[in-house]
Amino acid sequence: MPYDSLEDSVARGSALIGSPAQITDKLLALHAGFGNDLFGVGFEGFFFTDAATTRGHLERFFAEVVPVIRAELR
Repeated sequence: MPYDSLEDSVARGSALIGSPAQITDKLLALHAGFGNDLFGVGFEGFFFTDAATTRGHLERFFAEVVPVIRAELR
């Protein structure tokens, strides 16, 4: 098992779980480590929540995370 615990998996793995600030920090750290210019993000919530909840998560991601990433990587 590559991770010691669920918490370790969240901290070191590719899952984007946490507050907008935590997700932003993780994406910026991935960019710093790998130099990638493109992020592919999937929302698992499509399968586990209703459409309104998923839409809220998407809207929050695009309102609070994406602008910071764009500003930092310019």
